[in-house]
Amino acid sequence: MTITPKAFVSLAIAAGLAICVIEKRVIYRQRTALEAERRRTMALEQEIAGLRGQRTQTEHDLAAAEQQLAAFETEAAAASARLGIHASEIKSRLARLKELKNFFQQHPEHRIPELQLLSESDWLAAAQYVRLSSEDDTREAGARVREYAKETFAELLGAALRKYTAANDGRLPADVLQLQPYLESPVDPAMLQRYEMRHTGRVVDVPSGGKAIVERSPIDGEYDIRINISPTGSRGGTFPWASSELNDDTLEAERRYAAANQGRQPQDSADLLPYLQSPMARGWMEAWTAYLQAHGSREPSSPAELLSYTNVPEARAYIELLTAIERRKKR
Repeated sequence: MTITPKAFVSLAIAAGLAICVIEKRVIYRQRTALEAERRRTMALEQEIAGLRGQRTQTEHDLAAAEQQLAAFETEAAAASARLGIHASEIKSRLARLKELKNFFQQHPEHRIPELQLLSESDWLAAAQYVRLSSEDDTREAGARVREYAKETFAELLGAALRKYTAANDGRLPADVLQLQPYLESPVDPAMLQRYEMRHTGRVVDVPSGGKAIVERSPIDGEYDIRINISPTGSRGGTFPWASSELNDDTLEAERRYAAANQGRQPQDSADLLPYLQSPMARGWMEAWTAYLQAHGSREPSSPAELLSYTNVPEARAYIELLTAIERRKKR
C-alpha cells in the first residue's frame, strides 16, 4: 500500500498530536507530583519550625524551673539556718507528718472535731515531737496534736466569749452554743459541744481562779491536757486531766472554808480536809498533809512518796498516774 503525501501529512499530524497529549499528561503528572512534594516540604518545614519552637520553650521552661529550684533550695537553706533545722531534719519531720496523719486516719477514735482547724504548719510543728514506735509514743503523739487543735479553738472561743459579755452587760452565756454567732467564722457545732459552762451569770461574780468554760471529757485522760477558758476569755489548761478535777475541788473547798470562817483563807492543807467533796481530792490532801507532818513540812520530791500515806483507791490511782507521767518524762 502506497502512502500518499497527504496521508503522510495526516499521519504526522496525528502522531504529533498524540505526542503532545502524552507530553501534557507527563507534564501534568510531574506538576502534580511537584505540587505534592512542595506541600510535603512545607508541612515538614512547619513541623520543624514547631519542634524548634517547642525546644526553645522547653529550654526556657527548664531554665525557669532550675532558677525556681535554686531559689527554693536557697530559701529552704535560709529557713533551716534561721530555725536551726537541717535539711535531713526537715525530711525526717515530713516523714513523721505522713505517719501521724495516717495514724489519725486509721484510728478515728483519737480524732476530735477541732482537728479541722489545724493548718499544715500546725501539723508539721506537731510532727516535730512525734514518735510512733510504741503505744506510749502513739498516745502521747495523739494528745499533742489534739492539744494544738484545742488551743487553736480555745483562742477563737475566748475571743467569742469576750464579745458576748461585752454585748450582754458583762453576763456569761448559759450554754457554750450561744457563742456561735460571736465566732470570727462559723465552726462545726460538734466543737462547741465538747465544752461546757462551768460558771454563768455575771463575770464579776465568778470566784477568783474560777473557769467560765471547760472541756467536757478527754479522749485519753492520762495524756490529754484539759482546756479551760477564764471569764475574761483567757485560755488555760491543766495536765493531767485528773489534776483539773483536783484543782476544781480544792478551789471549791477554799471558798466553802472562807464562807464558814468569816472570809478567812485556809492556812494549810489540813484546814481544807473537811471541805473537800471528792474521794480523790480528800485522799490526796490527807496523804499530802500526813507526809508534811512526817517530814517536818518538807514536800515530797516524787508523787510516789505519797502512796504509803493513803488507802483511798481514787487517790492512789491519781498518785500512780503522776508517777507514771514522771517516769515517762525521765525517759
